[in-house]
Amino acid sequence: MRIIRLEHTKLIMKNLITILFVFISLFTFSQELSELESNLSNSITYDDKIENVKKILDLAYSKKDIDLGYEYFELGLELAQSNKGNEKDEVSVLNKFADLQSDLGLYDKAVELYMKSQEILKDMGDADREKHDLFISLSITFQHKGDFVKALDYANYSLDISKNMEDDALICSSLRFLSNVYLEIDELDLALENYYLALDKSNNIGDKKVSAQILNNIGLVYQNKENYDNAEKYFFKAYNLAKEVEYFLLIAYIESELSDFYTLTEDYEKAEKYLTLSLEKEREANYIILSQNLFENAHDLYKKTGDYKKSLEFFEKYQVISDSLNKQGNDQKILEAETKFRTNEKEKEIKILNTENLLKESEIKKRNIAIFLTAIISISVLFMLFLVHRSRKKQIKLTKEITHQKEEITDSINYAKIIQDSIFGKKETITDVYEKSSILFKPKDIVSGDFYWFHKNEDKFLFTAADCTGHGVPGAMMSMIGNNSLNDSVKVKGMTKPSEILNHLSQYVYDAFADNDTKNGMDIAFCSLDIKTKELEYSGAFNSLYVFKKNGELVEIKSDKKYIGDIDSEYTNHKLQLDEGDCIYIMSDGYVDQFGGEKNKKYKTANLKREIKKVVDQPVEVQKDILEKNFDAWMGDSEQVDDVCLVIVRV
Repeated sequence: MRIIRLEHTKLIMKNLITILFVFISLFTFSQELSELESNLSNSITYDDKIENVKKILDLAYSKKDIDLGYEYFELGLELAQSNKGNEKDEVSVLNKFADLQSDLGLYDKAVELYMKSQEILKDMGDADREKHDLFISLSITFQHKGDFVKALDYANYSLDISKNMEDDALICSSLRFLSNVYLEIDELDLALENYYLALDKSNNIGDKKVSAQILNNIGLVYQNKENYDNAEKYFFKAYNLAKEVEYFLLIAYIESELSDFYTLTEDYEKAEKYLTLSLEKEREANYIILSQNLFENAHDLYKKTGDYKKSLEFFEKYQVISDSLNKQGNDQKILEAETKFRTNEKEKEIKILNTENLLKESEIKKRNIAIFLTAIISISVLFMLFLVHRSRKKQIKLTKEITHQKEEITDSINYAKIIQDSIFGKKETITDVYEKSSILFKPKDIVSGDFYWFHKNEDKFLFTAADCTGHGVPGAMMSMIGNNSLNDSVKVKGMTKPSEILNHLSQYVYDAFADNDTKNGMDIAFCSLDIKTKELEYSGAFNSLYVFKKNGELVEIKSDKKYIGDIDSEYTNHKLQLDEGDCIYIMSDGYVDQFGGEKNKKYKTANLKREIKKVVDQPVEVQKDILEKNFDAWMGDSEQVDDVCLVIVRV
């Protein structure tokens, strides 16, 4: 009984401390806001007013308070638009509120405001700094939206501006955000290259805080590349520099990263050491993203060490923060609701002013209205019954027509699948051509935009995995064009060199769509294996080659970043001497881009490489089965996002 009471007392104390902490935070926020609002009300000049509005918008951003942000966003716009010549202030107000929207997940709303800023800035000759900052914000927002092409475009726009300005600090900033996008899409070599360029710039200008951030990100790249020695080295370079300049938040963040790193490398003692250090700083840091990452890392660590009580405790903390962020981020109608609220309030005022007159008039008209309404309702009911009866007949007929049309469309697509299967050949027949091979093929829809192709030409086994623009019917049509081109180049023209085959394919696709402005093409990896000499030739467009050597080494050959279907595209031919037992993998991006798992994130290439290493010693058909089960387990109840095509060949 005493133990239970003691635990109960501890729980009460913990809750009281939490409540006190929240109260103090709210009091501090309220005090800061009151001071700023007082300064604003006492401001006389335009400059003082707009500066105080901007400070309140910054406060709203730091507290993620959308209501406060919207209120002062409206006031700031009204101020800035009151006189000509305040365009930069108008842009600043637009961007500050857009930054808040972006952080809360209201990405489309944020982009809308950013585009208004871009429209204002495009004709301004002295606004390079503002344009640079705007493009960085757009890059970050599109990265969060998952539109990585636009994220890269805007990061590069900001880099061009900063280079024209010859401003090393801005060049460094652009390079960092460009690298962040490359890191997100697993273009790790490009991320590393640009992080090193950014590091040179930050060292030149002597900004040690920025240098520490970049060093930490370089550590993350090496961790994703599974180069754990370099990852640890750069994490500690960042850690020591952050401590040197007393960068409190980054110190706490790197300790969280180190905990995650040592959990990954299964050094659980060090993982717990740095987790404890970071947890000690978490409350003082008062940064919700750090708390979320830290609680997630703690959950993973204690789950792996078998301390399920602590694992559950931190998972619940992580869930509370995630739910809070989701609640903020998913409220896409918050601005409309605010506008509606203001309109309703005005309507209420008008109604109150007119109430007395309306009451007098309504007493006089009551009887006449009652009689009139009775008649109208009776007629309306009869008319509605007639409409319902007629509508019901039409609906039944329409439903039958739609069902019939749907069945016809589905039958057509199913027939298209039969045609597609007959052209590609069943994936199982690859073993008839080359025994030690297998294909994992999972279309998202009935027909697929991904396709495989294989052919044996004397002592050469040629095979490919390709990903056409789109999936479903449009992708399937592109796959037919790709298949025809490969048949023409290999079976008719006798080509066996992968780069020449891709050059021919690219020209073939370009000619097919020469009169069409739409971007059509495909990503592809093409291999030619000499069965006798075991020499492998490879060429690729956005689809890389992975060779898992029998000694445990992984050889990765990056593809050319040139689209199939671009005019005058030329592709690189790579040669590798392989040994018996080596395993070749080529694939589309459907497997690694699949969302799933506990956190509903992308699977990513690094995870797939780790999974392949576990099974690569198994027969290729067993490897395929395990990877397929792993994919299905990862996807769970989520929707399949893309076609999947993965080809495995054992030398």
